[in-house]
Amino acid sequence: MGLLSWFGGAEKAVEKGSADRISERHATQADAVQDYIQSQFEKAYHDGIKVKITEKCFEKCFSLNNYDKKLDPADNQCPALCCDRYLDTMEQVRRVLAQRNRR
Repeated sequence: MGLLSWFGGAEKAVEKGSADRISERHATQADAVQDYIQSQFEKAYHDGIKVKITEKCFEKCFSLNNYDKKLDPADNQCPALCCDRYLDTMEQVRRVLAQRNRR
């Protein structure tokens, strides 16, 4: 028996190595959980944007006073343009807010 094992030093070194591996595993799991939560928040945000765009653009392009009208090919352009304008506006607002935060 070596001197370290007589005083429990070898066991403590093994325990410390195990504790380091466990700590690393928990850190990796915590990072994975954090990444998952972040992705779920982003998905919810994007889903919310989709719903809002759908509601706003449907209301604008296919209002109730036009419900008896048949759809023609020109009606396809309105939702596409509406979505583009909405997304462009959101991007512009995001840029302005980012500039304000930098100041």
